[in-house]
Amino acid sequence: MDQLDRAQQENELHLGLQLKHRQPTLQPKGVCHWCDHPTEPSAQFCSTACRDDHAQYERKNGLRG
Repeated sequence: MDQLDRAQQENELHLGLQLKHRQPTLQPKGVCHWCDHPTEPSAQFCSTACRDDHAQYERKNGLRG
């Protein structure tokens, strides 16, 4: 096994670990995940303020990295 093979194997290991431990993403539900106001069909939040508040809450409570 040469150096390139080992590097590729290490990259695959790291990618596999990252995928295994990734956080689930929020799915659009028609209302804001933070304040429950109606949103566009493909949006998770009604505004950037709600998105930022939600992210800050999750960071403070150890829910996301």
